[in-house]
This record gives sequence, structure tokens and C-alpha cells, in this order.
Amino acid sequence: DEKEQFRCYREDIGDTAMYLHGLLGVTLFEEIHKTFQRQLLERDTTPWQAIEATLYLLRSVAENTTDDEDPHISAMISNLNNLPSHSQLAYRSMLVIGSYSDWLSSHAELLQCVLPLLLSGLSDREVAPAAAIALRDVGEVCAEHLTCLVDQLIPICQDAVCGGVLETRECVRVFETMAFVLSTLSVQAMLPFLEALFVPRAVQLKRLSETHPDSSVRALVHREMRLLSAICRTLDPKLQGSDQHPIVSLLLQVWKPVETLFKKWLYDTEIMDYFCGCMSGAVRVTQTQYAPVVQLTVAVLVEGFLACYNPLFLDVGAQLVGMFGKDQSQIESVATLVDQMIAICFKLFEITNLHDHTDVVQKLMHFLTWVRSSSYCILSG
Repeated sequence: DEKEQFRCYREDIGDTAMYLHGLLGVTLFEEIHKTFQRQLLERDTTPWQAIEATLYLLRSVAENTTDDEDPHISAMISNLNNLPSHSQLAYRSMLVIGSYSDWLSSHAELLQCVLPLLLSGLSDREVAPAAAIALRDVGEVCAEHLTCLVDQLIPICQDAVCGGVLETRECVRVFETMAFVLSTLSVQAMLPFLEALFVPRAVQLKRLSETHPDSSVRALVHREMRLLSAICRTLDPKLQGSDQHPIVSLLLQVWKPVETLFKKWLYDTEIMDYFCGCMSGAVRVTQTQYAPVVQLTVAVLVEGFLACYNPLFLDVGAQLVGMFGKDQSQIESVATLVDQMIAICFKLFEITNLHDHTDVVQKLMHFLTWVRSSSYCILSG
């Protein structure tokens, strides 16, 4: 249709601008900057579409910037505060900020200029999708520079997640942003922020675990499992001395309602995908500190795999074997996991055609590779 044709046309224009930037370098930036300055000076008579097109070009040439272009980039980003009030301009300006996140990491003085813009965008339903994308990009790359702004950032992000304006995918991006920034703090410094962030999620998980499953509840469960998965894979502070990874205590706090939800929604592939994402992300970031959750995880993996043969459970199992296969304190749990998962696979292959379960066969081979390389003591026993 016409809208799709226009989108493709704009992409071609953006690609052309990118190629021209490679040839012309700072000369192209100077022209974009001059055009942008003129449009802002004549903002009362310049159509918003013309300003939006300039912002689109500015985003298109964000890659491979040079030091010679720094003054132009700095001036244009600083002037994003002076755009005429229009949702499309606000939306495009958010994407511009996100595309320059790498550049901002080397020019951190501008973060205090752009962060209020991004945070204000979270409260506008039309602008929020772009604001969440940009905030996540900036949060991931510039987290160290945002530590001093954590008192400003976290409460506003938390309000946005709970405010009802954001869609689930936008809440996930905001959650990831908060996790990136909190990860720059010491464990003790992050705990008050983390508690304020996590308590509403724990309350909601408990309420949902006590609710009869139906289509309306599914959307809420889907949202909460995505949020839990997001924080499990992105909250990764640098531990000092005897510090315990906060993800472990968070998981133990919500394990009972999460386990109940796991059993209720076991046959929902999408929700199981996020459940496995929680476990997989937690094992990756906490590593051997995941030990207190190993036995609990093994129990649900075995129960779930026996019920529905979801190959994702074998993936998480392989991670556990790789991490704890030679840990004597976890040898019983890992041995149970190995024995049960292999037995369940053999049972499945006996009663069905292998061609119908090639995904399980593939994941089993991956699982056995980790068993062989990480759990020699189990095999020899």
C-alpha cells in the first residue's frame, strides 16, 4: 500500500545518506546542521514534516562519526530541546538520541540534556515506543555515566512501568535500562532501588498465581514473566568480596508463585519461553552463585519436560550441567537432572517417530555434549 511504499522509499533515502556520509564525511554533517539550524530559526513557518525529515537524515548518518563532526552532532543534539511541539518530532528525536548512544558514551556531558527528554517521552503514549527504545540503547552503552543520575532515573522509570501507558515490550526495555544502570552500583547501594522495583512485581506474581488461568490473565502472566526474564538477564553488578548476587535472592523470593504459574501455563509455549529465559539468564549472570536455586530448577525442568517435552527445558538443563556438573555439593541434583532428562527422551522416542521431534533430538545432543564434557564424575559413577 501507499504507506509501505513511502516507508521503503525513506529507507532508500536513509541508505543513500549513509553512503554519502562515507564519501563526504563532515561536509554532509555541516549541510544537515545548517538545514537544521535554519529550520529551527524559522520554526513558525517551517512545516513539521521538513524538520522531521532532517532528523531522519541525522539518524541515518549516526554510524562511523568522526571527531571533526563532534561540534555539529553536539549542537544538533543540544537543540532537540528546542523542537516545535509535535508528537512526530518528539518521536523522531527520541530515535535520534538512541542512534547516537555510542557517541554519547564519549560525550557524557550531554546526557543531562537528553535524559529528561527520554524520561518525559515515557509518559506520552504516542512517543513512548521510541523513548523506550532510545532509553534502553543509552542505558546499555552509557550506564557508567548514568550512575550519578540514578535518583532521577529509577523512580521515573518505575512510575512509567506501573503507569499503564507503556506496552509490555516497552516496559521490558525500561526494566532493562534500570537493570543496566543499577548494575553499576555496589550491591548494598542498589538494594533499596531494587526492592522498590521488585516488590510490585512479586505482589503481582503472587496474585496471578492465585488466579484461575484464562485469556485475560494470560496477558498479565506473559507481561510479568517477560519483566522477570529481563531483569534476570541484565542485572549483573560487579561483586566484591562476600557479596551475594541479588538475582538469587530475588528468585527465591518469588519462586513459589513462579512455580505455580509454571504448572498452570506449562503448555503455553510463549510463557515457557520466558520462564526458561529467566532461568537461563540467571544462571549466566550469577554463575556458581545460582547454587541455592539448582535443586528447585531441576525439579520444575524434569516435571515440565515429562509433561510436554518442551526442548527449551533441555537447553536450561545443559546450562546447569555445564555450570554445576563438577560441583560436589550439587552432584545429586545434577545427576537427577541427567538421568531423568535422558530417560524421558528415550521414552518419547519409543512411543513416537523421531522425525516428529527433531527439535528434541537436537537439544538432547547439545545436552549430552555438556554432560560428557562437564560431568565425567556423573558418567563414571
